[in-house]
Amino acid sequence: MSYLRYKSLSLWRFLAENKIQINLDTTENGTRRRF
Repeated sequence: MSYLRYKSLSLWRFLAENKIQINLDTTENGTRRRF
């Protein structure tokens, strides 16, 4: 696996984890969003 491909996958995983965290925060805290 090339380095650029690895970096790209890491970035997508990071974004996905952040999106999940934001969704959890909105669910737990009503209308509050953390970006």
